[in-house]
Order: sequence, then C-alpha cells, then structure tokens
Amino acid sequence: EKGGTKSDLSAFLFDVVNSTLDCVRVLKSGCLEVDALKSEAKSAYKDLAEIQQELLTSKREQIDMFQTGVQETLKNEIKTYSDAVKKSCGDSLTLKKIKTVVKDVVEDRSKNLMIFGLGEVEGENLNSEVENVFTTLGEKPKFEAERVGIVDGIKCRAVKVVLRSRSSVFDLLKKSKDLKNHKKMEKVFLQPDRTFEERLQHRKLVSELKHSAEEMPANRFFIRKGKVCSEPKRQVVPPTTPKGPRSPSEAVIMRLKAAGKPIPPELYNRSSRRTKQKSSSEESDSEY
Repeated sequence: EKGGTKSDLSAFLFDVVNSTLDCVRVLKSGCLEVDALKSEAKSAYKDLAEIQQELLTSKREQIDMFQTGVQETLKNEIKTYSDAVKKSCGDSLTLKKIKTVVKDVVEDRSKNLMIFGLGEVEGENLNSEVENVFTTLGEKPKFEAERVGIVDGIKCRAVKVVLRSRSSVFDLLKKSKDLKNHKKMEKVFLQPDRTFEERLQHRKLVSELKHSAEEMPANRFFIRKGKVCSEPKRQVVPPTTPKGPRSPSEAVIMRLKAAGKPIPPELYNRSSRRTKQKSSSEESDSEY
C-alpha cells in the first residue's frame, strides 16, 4: 500500500482548507488595521496642517503688531522732531532727518559728550583741538570727534565726542568747570550727549534754577538727578590772627617774665610812655 486511504486524504484536505481560511482571516484583519492606520495618519496630517496654519497666523499677527508699534514710535518721534524743526527753521522733513530721529531713539549716548564753544575754522584739525581741551583737564582718553549741526558761518558748531568708556565721560564732565580758569578755554564747556526731549527738559530745569536763584539769593542752586536742588551758601569766615606784642620793650618784658628773670625799671618806663602817648593820640582823634 503506497498511497493513503480516502479518509486520510480527506482529513489532509480539510486541514489545508482550514489553514487557508485562517490565512484569509489574518489577511483581512491586517487589511483592516492598515486601513485604520491610514485613517489615523490622515487625521494626524490634518491636525499638523491646522497647527502649522495657526503658527503662521500667530507669526503674521506678531509681525503686524511689531510693525505697527515701530510705525507708531517713528510717527511720534518724527512728529516731535518735525514740530521742533518747523519752529526753528520751517524746513520740511527729509530722509536724513528721519534717520537722525531713528538714531536718536536707539543710540547709546552714555559714552558720548558734547563740546560747545570750541572755535571752528576751515581745514581745522579737530582731533588736535579736542585733545588740547582734554589735556587742559588732565585727561588723555581715546576718542572719535566730529562736528554736528548746520554750517551757518556765524557761530561755531558743537563737537560730538565718542569715548571708549562711561568712566571717561564722567571724569571729563566732573573736571569741565576748570576750563573757565584757562584764558583760551574760558568759552568752552562740556555737556552730556542728550536726546532732543532731554535737552528740552534740561532747558526747563535751567530756567527754573535761574528763577529760584533770583528769588532766594542766600541759597546755592544746582541740578541733580533731573531735579533742581538747593542748599545754604557757605559763609567764608576770614582767619583771625593772634595779636602780638605792641612794642619791642613789651616783647622783651614777656620773654623775661617767661624766663623768671628780673625786669629792669627802664623797660617799664618805656612801655608806660608809649601807652600814654597812644592814649593821648586816641583822645585827640576822638575830640577832632
């Protein structure tokens, strides 16, 4: 018997059919899972697209807010500067003036100072002139200097000086009052590099200081931390010199007394005669 029986063959075929059916069920389940994963992936892509759209919208809003803020700031600064320019010379705004306003807003001025009253001539060596001012004050900092303002040929323009550190600016401003003691520098003075609004505020403070000084001349007024302060003026008391002996004979008498030695009578007679003469002269002067 080489082959199997019919029952064996039918059992084998039955097993094959069951295995095939099991494979079909597994494949169908796998297809369903793949379809579910595809649906989840599509939903995730959709959510990601929505999030990206929200981010883009938020960025656009932030950019619009920033641009609006910058435009408002520039508009206000330009308006302030425009009013000042119209009051001073009536010129219209130019691109150069707009750049000046923007620079005025963002520039760090803590390392700058302004020099006023420094003579201006054509072809001048400005760095040398500024160096002479600093040398007069006993300072030799590194700096960059340039003239600022409009050339009108009547008055000299101010000099803007950029230094390396804030401490150099502080030292120079502290010593600047000494320039008035030098004949060649008596018209030169230093000031901090202020913005346009700070200059207006400083002018108001100076005007208030002058008015207060006129009303209360007994006080000394000064500007400190953006306010006008005052203190009583110091009264200079002249030094008193001790009175010495009135005559040589009195000096001799004092030395003899200090040494404990006897005093000759003629010294007393000379001293008494001088005293009588002085008193008689004072009486005659009073009668006259």
